[in-house]
Amino acid sequence: RAPNQAELAAAAKVPRRRIAAIATGASVGGGARLPRLPGLPWRIMAYALGAVVVLFAVGFIARAVLPLLGPRALSQAPTLAPPSPVVTSTPETPTATPTTIPATLRVKRTAIPTELAQTPLAFFVAQTPTPTSIVGVTPHPAFEAYRSGLRALERGNFQDAVGFFNQVLDLDDSLPDAHFFKGEAQRFFAMSDEGEQNRGALLGTAISAYDRAVLLDAEYAPAFLGRGHALLARAVIREGPDGLDGQDLPADFEKALQIDPTYRQAYVAQGEFYRRVGLWKSLEDTMQAALDVGLRDPVIYILLGEAQLNRREHEAALESAIEGSGADPADLYGYFVLGRAFVRLELYEQALQPLLTYIAYQGGDHRGWSDLGRTQLELNDLPGAAFSLNQALTINERYSPAFLGRGWLKLRLGDYRSGLNDFNKARQFGQETIELFLGLGQAYYLLGDLQEGLNQANTAILHASEAEACKTGERDTSRAYALRANISEASDELTDYAIQNWEWILDLECPDPLIRLRAQEHLLILTGDIPAPSPTASRTSTPDGPTLTPTTTATATLSPTPAQTFTPSPTPTPAPTATTDSRAGFAQIYPRSFPNPHHPSVG
Repeated sequence: RAPNQAELAAAAKVPRRRIAAIATGASVGGGARLPRLPGLPWRIMAYALGAVVVLFAVGFIARAVLPLLGPRALSQAPTLAPPSPVVTSTPETPTATPTTIPATLRVKRTAIPTELAQTPLAFFVAQTPTPTSIVGVTPHPAFEAYRSGLRALERGNFQDAVGFFNQVLDLDDSLPDAHFFKGEAQRFFAMSDEGEQNRGALLGTAISAYDRAVLLDAEYAPAFLGRGHALLARAVIREGPDGLDGQDLPADFEKALQIDPTYRQAYVAQGEFYRRVGLWKSLEDTMQAALDVGLRDPVIYILLGEAQLNRREHEAALESAIEGSGADPADLYGYFVLGRAFVRLELYEQALQPLLTYIAYQGGDHRGWSDLGRTQLELNDLPGAAFSLNQALTINERYSPAFLGRGWLKLRLGDYRSGLNDFNKARQFGQETIELFLGLGQAYYLLGDLQEGLNQANTAILHASEAEACKTGERDTSRAYALRANISEASDELTDYAIQNWEWILDLECPDPLIRLRAQEHLLILTGDIPAPSPTASRTSTPDGPTLTPTTTATATLSPTPAQTFTPSPTPTPAPTATTDSRAGFAQIYPRSFPNPHHPSVG
């Protein structure tokens, strides 16, 4: 029914809240309605779901793309079936062989200019070996003075080091290493300029410290080595620097090696002693023993190279010198051994740079000046050779190799009489070598005394036959044959003897290549033919030269004429050509005049 007026008026006064409540009650139709749920944040949920989907998509793409952009991981190739051999199969790649650096490149360096000699050599090299730590150190954390003493010892503050180690010994007198380092500091101070006035007493104090260390620990090798150094220094004071012999070798060196067969410093100390007294076989054996136990220090190779040089093992000496100097380019003595090895093998161009570097720092070593002068002579630097050889003789006026080199220089300059005098002085002050007799024979030949020239050539052949190496012995023999042949060619009566000497050169297995070429030229001129080497000739066959010397009559007819006498000149003068004087022409053809520096090492 329709509501009446009174109901409508009452309904207008009911609040909205109550109307809503009434509306939720029973409906007019009599059916029940379920309560409505509160509203959910559907929009926020949709955004969150979308974000999750986007993150998953980005991660998937990144996982697939990033490996392509970065470095690819190595993966094992799939195993394939072995290929069947066919005619067109590619041969297997041969195994690569390592290519070693040429030996001469390891030591090829620019010489240090003389004006830079005040700069330490270590500043000019790219790298130096790692410094060897102090041997014999035992950690003592409780003693700060122990560490302070070691630092003072490294800095060269020897008196401070003695004070620090005394502090340690006041607290604990049973430490053998503390006694040892105290002795080291005392010995170093005794050998310094400050301790020169009281050197003997200081060495005695150092020896007492070493003795105490040995009593505390009889297996402490550094104490034996240190005591050996001190005893040797005291022997030098007592007998003089040149008064030592093999009997003065301290037994403590060998004792240290018995305790520790790999003690590098003990090998070096023993080797330095043998080098000082000239016991080259003992030096070579000691350095070889160090190599046998696995030591590879550059100084060991350098000392071994010097021993091999003096034992005329020139090729082996060069290898050792290259190994030592190449490993430690800051070792100055390595330059000297390397340069001398090149000189002995007549590789003068390679010898020049290391010798110049050595002389820049050791200008007081007459041996270096002598080898440098000989090198400059063979490289036709006559003014430089004259200066270097004179410098060597200024430092040591009795140095035989310098007289020998200057004798060859005088022959080159045409001053034959002065050259003969230098050869005689070399013979007076040094040993008789093959090169000395070749020089004497060449000088007598150029002065016109052919008989004495033949005698000296025969003596050179006898000395050359004693050489063990084919390359050395027959090279010198060929030069002596050439000298004897040239002397014989000066006399018509000895032409057959000259031909015989040239033929003997061709019979040798290892003659000087220049001498072999010269022999072929002379035989072609004298006989019109070059004979083939005799198949029965042996390398050791030495003709009996003295029985083939010219007779007295031949000698008398071959005396020099006044036109062949040369006046000494202080300035270099070119030698006459071969067409003017056959003797002077021989010196012109052979400007290197039998270079074979087999002189003994001195000092």
